[in-house]
Amino acid sequence: MLAGATRKVRCARCTFEWVPEASAGPAAEPAAAHLRTEARVERPPRLLTVRPPAAASAEREPPGVPYRRARAGPASGSMAALTISVIALAALVWGLYTWRGDVMQLWPPSQRLFAALGLQ
Repeated sequence: MLAGATRKVRCARCTFEWVPEASAGPAAEPAAAHLRTEARVERPPRLLTVRPPAAASAEREPPGVPYRRARAGPASGSMAALTISVIALAALVWGLYTWRGDVMQLWPPSQRLFAALGLQ
C-alpha cells in the first residue's frame, strides 16, 4: 500500500464506515469510539405507579393505623394453587393405598416401595 493512501474500515456490527487516522495505530480505537456513541440509546420512561394522596388515606384510616393496601393478586392465587396441590397429592396417596394390589401388579417396581412401608 502507498504511504499516503487511506483505506476505509467498516464495523461488522452496524456497517458504519470510517477512515482510521494514520497516527492512531490500529483501527480498534475509532471502532471503540463509534460503539460507545451508538450505545446511548434512549429508553422509554418507566411506568409510574399512582399512589393515593396522603390526605385521602388519612381520611379512610383512623389516626395511628398505618395505611395498608389489600393484597389481591399473587398471594391469593398461590394459596389456591397450594390448596389444590395438597388435595391432589392426598387423593393420589389415598388411591395408591386403596388399590395397592393393582398398582403392584401393573408396576412391579412399586412392590419395593410398599414393602418398605409395610403395606403388602
